[in-house]
Amino acid sequence: MNTHLKRSAAAVALTAALIASANPAFALTKSGSQSCGSGARVGVVGQQQTLAVLTLKVGGLTLYQSASNYTAKAVSSSVQSGTWSAASNSLLLSGTYPFCQGTL
Repeated sequence: MNTHLKRSAAAVALTAALIASANPAFALTKSGSQSCGSGARVGVVGQQQTLAVLTLKVGGLTLYQSASNYTAKAVSSSVQSGTWSAASNSLLLSGTYPFCQGTL
């Protein structure tokens, strides 16, 4: 193999490695449904291992999205029964859960 082909092959391999490393990791998501009674509202707590974008949703609406906290809590202003989800590249499944918060 001549020198030009060796350099070209090395450049292609390096480019492929850089592209592969630039792709962000897929976010881990935990979700479910929660039913709250007596006027209580659905909330969700999300916890992550590293500071990445943490997204908390209730009823399909994004209530929190930030990379500035390891733990965050969000409560719907009106949803008493519905779906919830939390997503982050470093989501801690054991620290992520729904809850019901009574009316204020």
